[in-house]
Amino acid sequence: CKKPSTVCNNSCVDLNKDPKHCGACSVVCPQSLQPFCVNGTCQTCPQGYQDCGRGCQNLNADPTSCGGCGITCKLGEGCLQGKCVSGFLMFVTSAKLKANLGSTTKYDTACTYYASLGKLPGSYKAWLSNVVSTLPQLPKPIVRHDGWVIADSLKALISGKIRLPIYLNETGKPSPGVFVLTGIDRAGRSVTPNCNNWTSRLGSSVVGAPHVTLSPGNSDAWWTQVGTQPCAGEFLIYCIQYK
Repeated sequence: CKKPSTVCNNSCVDLNKDPKHCGACSVVCPQSLQPFCVNGTCQTCPQGYQDCGRGCQNLNADPTSCGGCGITCKLGEGCLQGKCVSGFLMFVTSAKLKANLGSTTKYDTACTYYASLGKLPGSYKAWLSNVVSTLPQLPKPIVRHDGWVIADSLKALISGKIRLPIYLNETGKPSPGVFVLTGIDRAGRSVTPNCNNWTSRLGSSVVGAPHVTLSPGNSDAWWTQVGTQPCAGEFLIYCIQYK
């Protein structure tokens, strides 16, 4: 057997991880109590998780137990690799807006308004049209109101490498809308249709899906481009902090 494996019952096993040979050959972790083998010891949770009174929590990503039980990240921070780090907030509006407000600036103003309702720090832009070209690089993680990391950076967000759906509004509650007005494709580029640059209720616009689940068969980039919808409807708006 190659290290760190050991021969047990004519098979190569890892005594640090194997629940049927945990710490030594034939030491079986009881499935009902401590089913996981972590560093050669039977544990209630898998590697990287700990039971903090609410079941097994991911200490590397859970903002309510970031790096250890009871360590809670502040608003605007995200839990990344077990540390609370400053990030940029992103949310969907709690109310739907018409698709013909007239310009992206009007939607930026709406984002500022909703951010103030939620008492969120910083300044915000609407995720519409060419917003990506106006944003700084945003090397920090993009985070939700609840502290969970959406994406490791703006680059990851644009490339569709998101960790979680973006469906929480400015107060941290789920928004009920199905579609979000974007006019942005899966590469972060401004695309048409876009309701004649947000001036018309005729035609259609590219939209995203805030509740899309990250599972096989679903594209991570569906959050910004899932299809088109008629401009006559009303839509949620993504708002992203940029400073």
